[in-house]
Amino acid sequence: MHGGNPDDAIKRYGLDLSLPVIDFSVNINPLGPPEIIRRQWADWFGCLSSYPSQNGGCLENFYQRRFDLPENSAIGGNGSIELIYLAPRALKVKKALIFTPSFHDYRRSCETAGIEVITLPLVKNHRKTIN
Repeated sequence: MHGGNPDDAIKRYGLDLSLPVIDFSVNINPLGPPEIIRRQWADWFGCLSSYPSQNGGCLENFYQRRFDLPENSAIGGNGSIELIYLAPRALKVKKALIFTPSFHDYRRSCETAGIEVITLPLVKNHRKTIN
């Protein structure tokens, strides 16, 4: 099932409605945009008029300079899904631990890359596991 709807999951699994829920199944920051984004947004908005480079070179070069990384040690992608599928292959991972419930493409990307997947359910009551 696709995430992004914690109310459905709360009802489906019979969770306590009074407890706070953080949905890790989608790549949305539960804390909202960082303060620097809120302060600088008006200044940065003008920079959004052109399409980024298609090969990601500018982004990769930025991170290499920013974090003093060796050349060709950073990879850019066209969104999170592309990177979720590229990372296991680029890192040559052999085994992965995936917390569940979580975004289904984490598991799918590892299995597609031939990686052994181990899951760890995130449940408070170990007698009530979520499959």
